[in-house]
Amino acid sequence: MEEPPLLASTSCATGSVASSSSRNYPDPMDEGPSVSVPGLPFADQRRAAGLRASSGSPEVPGAQVHALASMSHGIYPLAKAEALRGLAAVLETADARGGVLEQCYRCAVELMRDEDEGVRLESVRLMSLCADKLNTREGSAGNSNGDQTDIMFLQLSSMARDMCTKVRIEAFNALGKMQRVSEGVLLQSLSKKVMKPNTGNCSIIKGKKVPPKLLFPCAAGIFAHGIEDEFYQVRTAACKSLGALSKFSTQYAQKALDLLMDMMNDDTEAVRLQTLQTLLHMATYGCLSVQEMHMHMFLGLLVDMNALIRDATRKILGLVKLPKLQMFKSAIDVLITSLEKHQEEQEIYSVLFSVGKNHGNFSANIAKHLAKEITISSDGELILDKPRIKALLIVSISVAFSDDKHNKLDIPEVIFSHAIPLLGKISCAIGEVVDQNSLLSYLCRKTGSPFWETRLPSTEPRESEGCSVTTVVDILAQIEKTGKSTKCLDEVLTIQSIKFIIATVERAWTIRKSCNIRDVRTILRTCKEELRIITSNSSGSTGAFLSFLCEYLDAVQFIVEILRSVQLDNSYDLGPTSLDVLLEKLNTSIRRMECCYAGFNTETEVQVCELALLSNLFRLSKQRN
Repeated sequence: MEEPPLLASTSCATGSVASSSSRNYPDPMDEGPSVSVPGLPFADQRRAAGLRASSGSPEVPGAQVHALASMSHGIYPLAKAEALRGLAAVLETADARGGVLEQCYRCAVELMRDEDEGVRLESVRLMSLCADKLNTREGSAGNSNGDQTDIMFLQLSSMARDMCTKVRIEAFNALGKMQRVSEGVLLQSLSKKVMKPNTGNCSIIKGKKVPPKLLFPCAAGIFAHGIEDEFYQVRTAACKSLGALSKFSTQYAQKALDLLMDMMNDDTEAVRLQTLQTLLHMATYGCLSVQEMHMHMFLGLLVDMNALIRDATRKILGLVKLPKLQMFKSAIDVLITSLEKHQEEQEIYSVLFSVGKNHGNFSANIAKHLAKEITISSDGELILDKPRIKALLIVSISVAFSDDKHNKLDIPEVIFSHAIPLLGKISCAIGEVVDQNSLLSYLCRKTGSPFWETRLPSTEPRESEGCSVTTVVDILAQIEKTGKSTKCLDEVLTIQSIKFIIATVERAWTIRKSCNIRDVRTILRTCKEELRIITSNSSGSTGAFLSFLCEYLDAVQFIVEILRSVQLDNSYDLGPTSLDVLLEKLNTSIRRMECCYAGFNTETEVQVCELALLSNLFRLSKQRN
């Protein structure tokens, strides 16, 4: 049976490699001018051939390759390296279906064992380009001969043990660019023990002139040696190629994961980051299957001192599927621990949502336990300021977006009611999956609360002194427009009462300087009592707004008390005083408004921000004095 052209050239190349080692070169001073270009020195010939190759002259590629190939057989290392670069330049623009590929491949094989490091480096680069061109040719022709690509893989593998660091790096980079490799060769590259070649239909090499026993050991454990190399650049290149080849075989990807886990203990930060990038690449292509024995390494990286390593590990965890509930809970617990330690890394909430979304059944289990925790807590309420509570609520809400559509995953209603105050945080964690209005509508529907489908219109701010409540009028106007139901009369009376209370509060704020402080206190206290009575008879969005307004009046009263305390006592005595207590109460009230009443319009949020700013000014003034 006739051999394929490239395979036949391999046989010739193998013979030439063996003969080149025993070739007796003439003395450099005795070498005469080349026959192809009479009268020109060898350096001029090389320069002219390189210019023709790089300039894309109309000369026939075959003639260029022949001239450059003859130069590569010289005795000067720089000339041979330059000739190989010229061959690569010709091959990049040449047709892969012609004979140029075979000639370039032959030259690359012949010079892989050259004594000069630069020549070997260029031969590896040329071999990588030949493999890429071969893949292009076989892809366009519609046929595939995996034997030839396997041979190239084995030849590049032999160069991964070269004495030169640059050659090893280039060899590993070339291996990672391979587009087609058989599973047997890939598995051999991970194992230092030489495997027995398969002689069945999936044989690695066919033909008598290239015995499998001679070439198969070339790939034995090259990646195992690569990740143990003394130079971190080689380890980084081996790690990158290790992940790039994982898409060809599931079994290879699983065994490669064991090597990558060992690389996470590397002393060099660049190697560890490259390992995480490789794992992320594998997870993106669905090649990463995390087992229980790997979890301890991932969990340790989530709380690493390096922020880049923590971030890369979180991205990987957001893509993989964890097979066991205990592994899922451990990942959630460590993410929460990392969040409590690094509260500025708010992207952890997005990772929690992704992890919960990918594990719908496990997230539903978290939601049930959280609902029980809410039930047994005091008055059925939780402190939403804690990162742990926010994280568990986000994981519980992610069940609604899970891909486990075939399973009926029920979320307790109490989860949705506690998630509404954290609307902004949950919306940021979800990202572009759903907009904030749709999310609020969904949460309100699950809790049975009414929801205004249209946004509240913005209003022009009025000129008022201090803590004004200008946005309340617009909210009440919206209530008047949308309050068309069987209880319309009660709502109108409620609105009128609220308007009267707001007007009274504004007058009390205006006269706080000219009037006795006791009168202002009495007015504010009376307004709060009336608001609480109205709130007890209201529900839904109106009740939530009235509850917010009560909290707002508390903050206004604290500010009045603080201003009065500053006027009476300018000494700012050291130690805890009544002023310190008032400042702490004001800060607590503001934080409660920020966390428990999220979802109002922008103007209302601005009012809360103004209160927070005023509180900070009070504290700075006290510290300065």
